[in-house]
Amino acid sequence: REKDGENEEDVSRYVLLSNIYSGKARWDAAARIHREMHALRVQKETGQSWTEIAQHVHVFVPGDQEHPFTEDIYRVIAVLIEEIRKSMLVDDGRGNYAGAFW
Repeated sequence: REKDGENEEDVSRYVLLSNIYSGKARWDAAARIHREMHALRVQKETGQSWTEIAQHVHVFVPGDQEHPFTEDIYRVIAVLIEEIRKSMLVDDGRGNYAGAFW
């Protein structure tokens, strides 16, 4: 698919390079890539998540507040995150617990 003369592969290259720079805390280089993307009108598509419940597909995008159950969804996510964190606690053998990953 073409977007202002750029194809998805070109967009992916910019995003990948920006992510590499950001991952290495090279914020100046990542910002330069973002400015270049803006100047060339290269734009990454917004990511989406899908879930199917009772044969109905629900689509979500970052920051989505339009779903009628948004508050309930975020409340359940918060509970799940807390449960995951608790399950990742590791005892150091002296009764001290630390997060294994988070």
